[in-house]
Amino acid sequence: MPGVSRAPDLKLLAGFLAAGVLSHVVRPGGPRRPLRLGGREIPSACLVRAVTGRRCPSCGLTRGMVYMFRAEPLSSFRAHPGAPALFAWLAFMAALSALGLVGRMLGRRSERRAALTTGPAPAFQGVLSAGGRASPAEDAARFR
Repeated sequence: MPGVSRAPDLKLLAGFLAAGVLSHVVRPGGPRRPLRLGGREIPSACLVRAVTGRRCPSCGLTRGMVYMFRAEPLSSFRAHPGAPALFAWLAFMAALSALGLVGRMLGRRSERRAALTTGPAPAFQGVLSAGGRASPAEDAARFR
């Protein structure tokens, strides 16, 4: 589709894939233990924990996501109860982005094919989107 940017879909998909790769580079020490990289503990970046010494509501979310990318949902839930749900939502959004990119790569040919195989619905789509003001030329152009 002309005028539609692929950048948001590419960013989401690249970020999700990068997180998946990085989750296999770091090693979780346990649901309540810091992540490890090359045998060294990665220090916490949580400002609330640094200032107060207490866990904030999002503490454990990174470890939980690492466990989900490693297909360990129980450990993920132990690290942070919201991590499996967040992972499911992000995976769903990444799948939608991938489908959108594939659809855009197939281009207008797939739109033409869909218009020919779905019957009269595409003709009404133009009328509804234009508030009932679609001209016959616009309807004819839709099927070219």
